[in-house]
Amino acid sequence: MCLGIPGRLAINLSGKGVPAVLELFVKDGCPYCRKQMEQLDKEGVSYRLRNVSRDQAALKELREKYGASIVPVLVEDGKVKSMGYQGMG
Repeated sequence: MCLGIPGRLAINLSGKGVPAVLELFVKDGCPYCRKQMEQLDKEGVSYRLRNVSRDQAALKELREKYGASIVPVLVEDGKVKSMGYQGMG
């Protein structure tokens, strides 16, 4: 489920017992982004949505901090967990 609220906690995917903060970087009209959101929602995983089409700071962070040039990008506790959706994006 997309929270869209900064600082909300998400389900821990790391198995370390501490809730992880997940961020999903997407852009408008991206079918792979939509599929990634649908998958996370189906699994009941909470995340903060970062739309790089509407948020220039998110775009800058995606490029500069994470070195990504494609979306979707899933980040857990500041570390990239996946780029693209199932090898696409």
